[in-house]
Amino acid sequence: MHQQSYSDEDVLTYKLTVDVIKLKLCRLKANTDVSFMEEKNSFTNNSNR
Repeated sequence: MHQQSYSDEDVLTYKLTVDVIKLKLCRLKANTDVSFMEEKNSFTNNSNR
């Protein structure tokens, strides 16, 4: 068995992929928070009527 060596390109690709995944997760969380707040607001507005 020989040591598997990672080229700079592989490492760069990996880091980029991780960044993209993090970005998507952050965006997903933000969207979830926003829709949750909107639902809460509409619920509050409806009960005020």
